[in-house]
Amino acid sequence: MRRCGDLIAAAPGVTARDTIAIVDHKRIRKGEIMAAFVYRFCSYYLNLLVLNVLTLVGILAGGVVLGFFPAILSAMSLYRKFHRDFDSYFKFRFMVKLYVERYRANFWSANLLGLQVLGIAALLYLEFRMTTLLSDPVTVFFRYVLDVVIVISVISFQTLLALYAYFDLPKSRYILQAYLVTLTSPVQLAAILAFLVGFYVVFRFLPAFLLPVFITAQLAGTFHILHKRFRHLAELSKQVSPAA
Repeated sequence: MRRCGDLIAAAPGVTARDTIAIVDHKRIRKGEIMAAFVYRFCSYYLNLLVLNVLTLVGILAGGVVLGFFPAILSAMSLYRKFHRDFDSYFKFRFMVKLYVERYRANFWSANLLGLQVLGIAALLYLEFRMTTLLSDPVTVFFRYVLDVVIVISVISFQTLLALYAYFDLPKSRYILQAYLVTLTSPVQLAAILAFLVGFYVVFRFLPAFLLPVFITAQLAGTFHILHKRFRHLAELSKQVSPAA
């Protein structure tokens, strides 16, 4: 099989100098594409890193307990704002300013929502502990059912974060809507589950790479899985969150 350069050289009216120029242009073009990819990847990773650090600072600023939910929800809201050009340039100054604003604005409302999430988590934990004390067939069956409920609840929590970034709903409706979205979207449920499992598998082999973006990488993955559906729902309902 003849190479591309030989075919070009065999074309009428094409000199050896023209052939060399064409080949060099292709090499330069490939180099430019690779350089652009590296630049976009580094910009994306650095922005995730900064957002991850801001999230950790927000968690610590609230004494961990009161800082966790405002920090996580503010991070998801900020990622939604910048996601279209998150890999285009480094946004340190903009991200710090907006993150602080959203963290303060959402502090108490996020904690109120977090209190509901913690209540459900505590209930599931107690139920799980109770099933480990008995070993009769009914209890064993109920334990398997409870395992499924726990997995769905974890995915619903991921959905809740994106839901909060997209929609301005009464605080009492977020959890219910998160479960409804999860249960009525089996494909997205499987996608989020596969992403989370894959993330933790990769983390075992590349902890130094994923640890600096441990929180925000998971938020970003969940966001992109749900983004198309939520954007469509937001256009239909016109209930887009003012924080977005």
